[in-house]
Amino acid sequence: MNNALQALEKAKVHMKRAMAACNDEDIEVAVTWAFYAYENAVVAAAERFGINWKKNHFSKAQAARELHNKKYLSIDVGDKIEEFNALRKDV
Repeated sequence: MNNALQALEKAKVHMKRAMAACNDEDIEVAVTWAFYAYENAVVAAAERFGINWKKNHFSKAQAARELHNKKYLSIDVGDKIEEFNALRKDV
């Protein structure tokens, strides 16, 4: 399996965990897994379209912006990555 597909599979697992935590009203866990779901979805797209990224939150947010600017993603989720990163540290 290539890197894009592996990252996409991770994003799906993380989103399921986030949704389960929401159902359990465990906000701290939900925010954390939602954050990782966003990041892995961006990594999957970046790998697919040849956008460089590094293993840090800032780089993944930048990759999200680049994916949006190049019209690979219809929305810019870079701000969401930064917001969820801050939220998970706060909860």
